[in-house]
Formats: sequence, C-alpha cells, structure tokens
Amino acid sequence: MARYIPPNKRHSVESGRRAPPTPEAFALQFRRNLDLSPNSSIARKTGKIIYANNSISRWFAVGLDDEHQFPPNIWLKPVFLESIQRREGETPLILVNDKHSSAESEGVVPRCLRTPWDVIAADVLEGLLSSFRILRSEMEAQRLEKIKPTLVARFGKIVFRESPSTRLVSICQRKRLVSIGSDQQLEDALMRSKRTFYTNLPSSYVDSVLDQVVNPEIGLEFEEQRDIYHVKLSDNRKPDATLSCKCTVREEDKKLQLHKVELNQVRQMVTDISCLDKNIDLRLMLCSKRILTSLTDDEMSSIQELIDCAVVEADVKGGLKWPLGKRMSSGDRYSVVGVWHTVHKAFSNTSLRLKVRDADRFDFMKGTGEASREVYVKLKGVAAELSQAMEAERVCNMLKANLRVIWLHFLSCESFL
Repeated sequence: MARYIPPNKRHSVESGRRAPPTPEAFALQFRRNLDLSPNSSIARKTGKIIYANNSISRWFAVGLDDEHQFPPNIWLKPVFLESIQRREGETPLILVNDKHSSAESEGVVPRCLRTPWDVIAADVLEGLLSSFRILRSEMEAQRLEKIKPTLVARFGKIVFRESPSTRLVSICQRKRLVSIGSDQQLEDALMRSKRTFYTNLPSSYVDSVLDQVVNPEIGLEFEEQRDIYHVKLSDNRKPDATLSCKCTVREEDKKLQLHKVELNQVRQMVTDISCLDKNIDLRLMLCSKRILTSLTDDEMSSIQELIDCAVVEADVKGGLKWPLGKRMSSGDRYSVVGVWHTVHKAFSNTSLRLKVRDADRFDFMKGTGEASREVYVKLKGVAAELSQAMEAERVCNMLKANLRVIWLHFLSCESFL
C-alpha cells in the first residue's frame, strides 16, 4: 500500500489534483452553510479578496495612439497557466506586443503626445481621490480597529478570463493570435472580462530590480530583510472575516512568536494597466489593513493556542504544519485555513518603499499551494499626502513623479508568459 502523504507535503505546485478535504474543512464548511444571517460586512467577498462597498475596479491600456487606437502589432494570446486554469476552469489570455510585425517594419508607429506616467496619473487621479475620501471618513469613525491605508504599485501580467458577456476564447480559437487592430469591439470585451493579476516574476527581472536599487536617480537605501509567517485563521462568528497573524520564529525554541493580528486587507481601488510597450503590466491599488486592537483575553488565548501548536518545517508548503486535530482552537471558533511564508528585502527613500519578496503559500481548505517571486512598490509619499491635505494638484504631481521612476526603472522585463 502506498504511503499516505499529507497535502502540504506534496510538492507539485501545479498539480492538477486537489487534495481531499480534511475533517476541519468539512466542519468549517458545514458551519458556514448553517449561517443564514445577512452579510453585515462593509465589503463584498470574492474568494479571499475583499472589496469595499464603493470600490473601483477597472482596466485600461497605455501605449495607444492619440486617437485611442491599439497599434497593429498588439495581439491577444492564450497562455498555459495551470494554477489559474485549475482554479477558474477558463483559458487565460494575455496581451502581447509583436514588435517584429509587418506593420512595424513598414514604419507604422503610434503617435502619443503625452508621457505614459502623465497618462496613467490623469486616468487614476479622480478615482484615487474619491476612494480615499470614503476611506478617510471610515478611519475617522472607526474605534475598534486601527486602519492603515496603503497605495501600492504591483508588477506582473494581466491575465484576462472569459465571461458570459465576452467572446475572447471563441475569437482566439479561430486564430492562434488575435489582432486587436482587426476587431475594435475587443477593447470593450477586455473591459468587461474577468481579470487576474499574475505576480510570479522571472528571476532575471527580480535581479534587474535589485540592480536598480543603487541607481542614484531612484535613491533607495536598504531598510531591512525579514522572514515572516502569516497564519490565516477563519472565525466561525464572522464568516466573511479572515484573520492574519503575523509571526516570526524564536531562535531559542524554533516556535512562532505572534506580533499582531490583522483582518482581511480591503481594496478600495484597483486599476490594472496594460503597458503595451512593455512585457510587464502594472496594477495600482489603494487598500487598507485593519489591525485588531480590541481582542478579548479569551479571543487572544484561542488564537495564541493555534500559534503555539504550529511546527516549523521547511519541507512543507507554507513552511508550517500542525499536529492532527490541532488546526482548530478549543471551542472551535478559530481554524487555520492557510499559511504564507515570506522572505523579503525592503528598500526605501522619502517617497517610495520597494519590496522584493519570495512567497510560499498553502491553502488548507483547497489542499493547494504555490511559490512565487514578487516585486511591488508602496507609494508612501502619495499616501501621506492623501492622509493630510489631499490637494489634487499636489497629489497628481507626486503621483506623476513616482510613476516616472516606476516606468523608467521597474517595467523592463523579458517575455515570461
């Protein structure tokens, strides 16, 4: 008989099979099925991602000509990403720039009068200001949580997915690649389609970013390197909530040390930007973290119980495991549903904070895990300005300056999908 291997010891990240649900997963799902109360959360839930009620989620492309037309060398291409196809059951599609197309050789070049960073700043400013006004009013009214707003630029590739109102896959099945220029309705279809932002970046890009840190035009200085475990807990009294427990490992006994407990990150604004002249895309996101400051002694004791039971083991996905039956707290209120192990380097100046992160994640509910290399920049200067006066012209100028640095130094990448 074959030896049983626990789900988080199975190292095939892109495996097509899901591990069978654990008893804890059945119990948690049963409790959720019994919860008939209306959703009182301020957010709507999509998987693990939480969006505020008045959130903005949109897409646009940079690199169009002055008549807002796609260049003829832009294509929509199906790609093989098993993790997305397994999760979504749909064919992923990306925009690619065929720089060796016949159109380019004939000298057809898009005419653009504004810089890309001017275009992006002008397009996102109104939504950014309105989203932050709503968030600030919530921050002023909140008493039980400490809310921390963040404006972040993430780097990766926008993956488009089919939806009932689009024809993306059927179009692609007729041709290997589909030219945007030959089908003007496709831009509308892209706006309506579902999107995933794929952030697992090639090592060559990460190395290039680290090389850019010493560039005097950017002026970033090394800040820290940290090794963090994020233990994700469900709360059966708050079905929409996922608690994230931020921990480090104590050297003396190799056990977890709990530092703080946060609620789900909430997204106020997500703008995905296809950078047509680059092999990498940009996501600008305004989000907020909620640090719990009013946990009762009983709640804290139950959470600490789960943290104390964790066993650090490098060979398992996510880097942590629990003894059988120990992923649920006494009284069954809290349950471990996932774990992230992240190692990051941070660099900063007065306006930007760059993070280069290796992340190893495992989802106990689905029995799946994945590892990725990620790069993102926090626009801390813009966020600080928004938190103070929120003067539109000043915010816009700071945003343009930050986007210029990002465009010139962090969007150069080889084709990786």
